[in-house]
Amino acid sequence: MNNQYVFTLDESFCDINEMQMIYHRRKDDIEEGLGHFQRSANKEPYMVFLMEKYPFLGELYNFYDMVESLPLHVDNPRKCTINIPLWNCNDSETVVYEFIKKLTDKERKDIIDDLGSGFWSFPVKKEDIKEVYRFCLTDPVLFNTEYPHEVLINSNSKLPRSSISWSIPAEYSFNDVKTIISG
Repeated sequence: MNNQYVFTLDESFCDINEMQMIYHRRKDDIEEGLGHFQRSANKEPYMVFLMEKYPFLGELYNFYDMVESLPLHVDNPRKCTINIPLWNCNDSETVVYEFIKKLTDKERKDIIDDLGSGFWSFPVKKEDIKEVYRFCLTDPVLFNTEYPHEVLINSNSKLPRSSISWSIPAEYSFNDVKTIISG
């Protein structure tokens, strides 16, 4: 996958088995001052190694164990993230949308201001968007979170969809990171 929404990373980007071991070590390690899903990458030597190799990687990552679909939203304030499949991602799809009428920076800011501080995403109305792409998270990807998106979990799925979403600071755009990774 290589488009304006998602870019598949080379298999050498990270060791999935190592990421799975990190998940097992840290999944119940709730850190003070962080959200329930958030963890500090600085506490894991392998993640520190990856941050040194890829300086665009942020200090926070999220664990997601989803048994239900993730509602339609746009991330805030990050513009992109690295999503890493751990287990059972084959039974789900990430659906990406575009706004029928593109939000101006002011409209986006007004929505976020109305929600108040501390919100990491904002909701989107289906009538304001159109579907443009969908994919199954089977490999690590760079994902453009500036577009509305949702994750649909197959209702027959018996196990949670487990993944890591590694934040990239908002100073980096999707295209910035894609250019860095592509060399």
